[in-house]
Amino acid sequence: MTKQEIFNRVKTMEMNEKDAFLAGVITAIVDMEDFLAKSPSTVTTVKEARNTAEDILKNFQDELSRREDENLALGKEIAELKKKVGEVTDLKETISGMEKQLEKMRRDHEQALKERDEAKEESARLQALWNKVTSR
Repeated sequence: MTKQEIFNRVKTMEMNEKDAFLAGVITAIVDMEDFLAKSPSTVTTVKEARNTAEDILKNFQDELSRREDENLALGKEIAELKKKVGEVTDLKETISGMEKQLEKMRRDHEQALKERDEAKEESARLQALWNKVTSR
């Protein structure tokens, strides 16, 4: 309600309505005076707000610092894991090369055993022929 609307309304009120309206205004003024007398001053409120804001900022900076430390630690851990992955990859390649060498050695060994068995058979055949030739 604007100031003019209030004046117009008061003009049209009867006397008992004006008294009640005035009593309400006086009560509101007294309530406001009590509130202002009991409430902290603006300076105190601003100081408390500033202190709260400083605490929030400090907590935020502490949390930010903690997270940066965590990020650094995680970065170091990731670098170490990458190094280990590289080592594992190198070991896998070495093992793969060794497996190929072992497979070749196995084939060579099997071939040597086969040749030995063939040589034994040939030797036995020649021995039998020799015995046959010398026994006559």
